[in-house]
Order: sequence, then structure tokens, then C-alpha cells
Amino acid sequence: MASTDSHSCVVYLVDPQDGKKGTVVPDRFRRLAIADGCGVVGLESADEDGGSQEELTGLIVAAIAAVMERQDPAELGGDGRAKVGAVAKQAGFKVTKVQFDEAWPKYVDGLGADDEDKDGE
Repeated sequence: MASTDSHSCVVYLVDPQDGKKGTVVPDRFRRLAIADGCGVVGLESADEDGGSQEELTGLIVAAIAAVMERQDPAELGGDGRAKVGAVAKQAGFKVTKVQFDEAWPKYVDGLGADDEDKDGE
């Protein structure tokens, strides 16, 4: 995989040096690796893709939250929701409309949880 700043990283399913499953990915490439479909080794999940998809959705929700907090009119659509392009730019990887639509309800649900946490203090 290669980032837009001309750095690259090779990701192996099985590391050729130690023979163990997975590759240690430097921090600068982790978002890109997850966006490209790499899973997280050691993450317990009912299905193989569940962990990486959950992680990806979490990154998208965090990006939505950051865009919504800024309230920059250029980053918001006519419906008041963050634009997919602004979310992708914040996340640092391509976000599809389908991924955005799946993450949006989780962002909205998180807003209610934040309010409950503040009320409980």
C-alpha cells in the first residue's frame, strides 16, 4: 500500500520473516490499511470481516463527529449533515456513500449517549 505522501508499506497475510499471521503496520498507514480491507490480527469477531468493518465504521463515525463539530458551511449539506467528501478528507481515506449512510445512525446514537453521560455525572 502507498500513501499520497509517497511512502509505502508492504502488508503480508503471513509475515515472511517470522511465519506468523499478519504484518506490523506503522501508525501512519493504519487508516489506509483498514480502508483497503486489512483486518486486525487478534481481534475476536464472529466473522472474519466483522472486526475490520467495525473498526472502519468507528473511524468514519469519528470523522463525522469532527466535521459536525466544526460546523463549516462548506462541509455541510443542505440537510445539515456532513458531506461525504468532508468526512473522507477528515478520515484520511475514501468513504463511500453507503459507508457514510451506515455510520450516520451510529454517530446520531452516540450523541444521545454523550447527553446521558453528562446527565449522570
